Amino acid sequence: MNPRPDSWLPAAINRRFLKRGYPRTTRRQLAEVCARYAVPAALKKLGMPAPEFGARIADYVFSEKFVVARANLQSGGMLPVRVRDLHDCSPGKLKDLVEGFCMDIEDGEPAELQRLWASIQREFRGLALNESNIFEMTFLRPPAHDTVRTVEPIEPGSAGTDVTFQRPAAYLAVG
Repeated sequence: MNPRPDSWLPAAINRRFLKRGYPRTTRRQLAEVCARYAVPAALKKLGMPAPEFGARIADYVFSEKFVVARANLQSGGMLPVRVRDLHDCSPGKLKDLVEGFCMDIEDGEPAELQRLWASIQREFRGLALNESNIFEMTFLRPPAHDTVRTVEPIEPGSAGTDVTFQRPAAYLAVG
């Protein structure tokens, strides 16, 4: 059922049915899933333990700079859409990305986290967000007394959207 803006259907649906809302996945859950599904042979080639691997992916996904779109409001305000706000940023999606990355390393690809970051970027920047579906595809709430005028995707490499990490000093001394 696709309700139109001039339809009475949404009011009838809201009166008759309960809508269940689920909370977004936490950083800790994502870190645990990524650590659990990482293959030990791939982790050995990367030179890091599973908990650190999971934590680095969770840090990357939950970064304040990882913005995929910007919603411009009628009032002139701006609402950033980060990866962690997307419904698609789920444990199952990251599990698939981690398993694919580990299989590639086992098949002889170079063990570089930059390849994983690139696949995460590709996966989450490909969503078609627009004015009518932004609040259905994200955990964002509509602002009170304001509407979305436009939604513009943010390209990687634009000002302030590059997420970078440095290796902790403890691992630099070992490696």
